[in-house]
Amino acid sequence: MYVNVDPAAGTATLEDAEVFTAFHVCAPDGLPVADVVAALGELGKACDADEHVWVSATGVRALAAGSVGPDWDTGFEGMLGYARSKGWTDESGEWVQAHIERT
Repeated sequence: MYVNVDPAAGTATLEDAEVFTAFHVCAPDGLPVADVVAALGELGKACDADEHVWVSATGVRALAAGSVGPDWDTGFEGMLGYARSKGWTDESGEWVQAHIERT
């Protein structure tokens, strides 16, 4: 699963939503991390780790709504649980750390 950022269009879309074994943000090569965060809007915020951003779990659910199967939330919760076990969420569990893959 990944969030694809298109700064020219001002959009962030959820891709491969049923793949719960990976999570990242796709952004154009050369786009500064601050601009990736800006393109994510309320879905993202800055992260201290290089080439990483925080992504809202609630925002991911909103992007997935209407385009995923009935078992999606169970799979997503499992992915979030794994992320928590690795220290890849904030204390609230709402924000998930995602690395940026460049396209």
